[in-house]
Amino acid sequence: MGLTFADFAWNGWFYSFCIQFVWMTIMWVCNICQKNGSWTDLGWASGFTWLAIFYLILGDGWWPRKIMICAPYILCGLRFIYGFFLRGHHTGYEDKRYAKIRNDI
Repeated sequence: MGLTFADFAWNGWFYSFCIQFVWMTIMWVCNICQKNGSWTDLGWASGFTWLAIFYLILGDGWWPRKIMICAPYILCGLRFIYGFFLRGHHTGYEDKRYAKIRNDI
């Protein structure tokens, strides 16, 4: 006997929260250690990508529909992740928005 949709919906929300919470905590630690707020951009983009992959693999439903729903999130997230590394934020360059916030605090 497998999980019903209601069971997965509750567990799915809980697991999604846990995945995103742990991932954003890791991004926050990177932000603090490197004094680079641009890690937030990577955290959001990759976090939604991880969640889309999670729901694609473990979600209930018809596979073509799951692919059509999850693929845009995955592709958009990968595009943002690529942009993060292309702009060189991982090398220490901090986006102006985050530098301003850091200076104002």
